[in-house]
Amino acid sequence: MNYKFFLIPFFLICTISHVQSQTSTDSIQIVRKNGLKFSQHGKILKPAELLTIMKPNSEAYTIMKKAKGSRDIGTIIGSVGGFMVGWSIGGLIGKGEIDTKLLIAGGALVIASIPFGSSYNSNATKAVNIYNDGLSNPMNGGAFFEIHTSENGIGLKVSF
Repeated sequence: MNYKFFLIPFFLICTISHVQSQTSTDSIQIVRKNGLKFSQHGKILKPAELLTIMKPNSEAYTIMKKAKGSRDIGTIIGSVGGFMVGWSIGGLIGKGEIDTKLLIAGGALVIASIPFGSSYNSNATKAVNIYNDGLSNPMNGGAFFEIHTSENGIGLKVSF
């Protein structure tokens, strides 16, 4: 009877410590389909969500913050350039004349935004890899306790 008072808290502590830790199932997957995307638990993550997730890992967070800054700058420059190109093409359609200076400047801004997107891709991938490497994996040292049930009853599984 006394052993139940010791076993129940022991099982609860093992279960709670497993639930609160980050494990390899919390890893972020890199999806290279129609561009570069990142997902966790089947959900596509935005750069701001990646930053929030990576906050506990300072190295990955710093690199992801740099990547997000590059992406933001590239998005602004590319959007302004795209607007300028669209405005000049709209002038061609509407008035029959094209503003070549505006078209060239807009095209230059669009081209100038490409390295920022490339920088985002490489830094974000690097940050995700660092984050995933920092997650605790029960097979990489230490003991890992799990409670399992079977037809014979409840048992404690210890993995090393």
